Amino acid sequence: MTSTHSRRLYSTLLQTLKKKNTIETSELAALLSTNTPNLAILNATIPRRDYSPKNDHLQERIPHSVYLDFKGFCDPNTKLSYMMPDLFHFTKMMRSINVRKTDNVVIYDKYRNISAPRTWFMMKYFGLPNVWVLNGTFEKWNAEGRQIERGQSEGALWVHGHSREERTGDFEFCENKKKVKKFEDMQKLVEAKQNGDQTPLLDGRIAKYYHKVHIPTAQSLPLDHVMDPQYCFLNQDELIAKFKSVGVKDPLKDEVVFCCQRGITACIIEFALRSVGNENTSVYDGSLEEWAIKTGMELPKDH
Repeated sequence: MTSTHSRRLYSTLLQTLKKKNTIETSELAALLSTNTPNLAILNATIPRRDYSPKNDHLQERIPHSVYLDFKGFCDPNTKLSYMMPDLFHFTKMMRSINVRKTDNVVIYDKYRNISAPRTWFMMKYFGLPNVWVLNGTFEKWNAEGRQIERGQSEGALWVHGHSREERTGDFEFCENKKKVKKFEDMQKLVEAKQNGDQTPLLDGRIAKYYHKVHIPTAQSLPLDHVMDPQYCFLNQDELIAKFKSVGVKDPLKDEVVFCCQRGITACIIEFALRSVGNENTSVYDGSLEEWAIKTGMELPKDH
């Protein structure tokens, strides 16, 4: 591919991508073929008790992707799980992987698209303009027989490479605080809803956990209702129908607040609503974990 053709392809792809929040595997493969220096691909898989995403990233990954320490990006100064970082900590972590505000950032994970939308939410919260979630996760990429990078590679594993020196503004992030609800905000919302307020409060956990316990006035919209079995997000018409079915009168513009267990799966359904064009959204960061602690609500042992 000539450099001229590569630049044209890159420009055309970016114009298409700027109209949406997801990127298809074919589109990412095409971007990789252009060898663009400001494409940052991040593996943001969440750790689990029996699974180290860092070690797994070392074994196999999308070419040139950087491991993003999902837990490391979270607020280190709280006992609550996976809380959003402050501006200082976010900037520090972005510097550590050399991902800049001007980069075109693609986020994927290796486990059911659980943590990629939360990472997308965080990136957008801190003002990155060009961020996408890979539709279908690493599993879809691999199943299609696309190129896989294996083994330890310092540049690919830890730090995003740049062909130019740092410029003013590259790490000047800002917070959109309207996107995050705190406990006090939720107290007011729940009280208002108990007195007739119609603002939807949607819980993104799978249904069996919602039915065991949930924040008062919250309605259930399980994360698996906005994705297909391959962990690709439904199309716009399907998503609009899903949100209407749980009481969102106009999914294109109505205010909606999202919650879950720890603020992670809430971002999946929040991402789905923003994907149809609605930016009038916010996430309760502490979610049920914080609500239970501060209200004395008893949680089942499996929560």
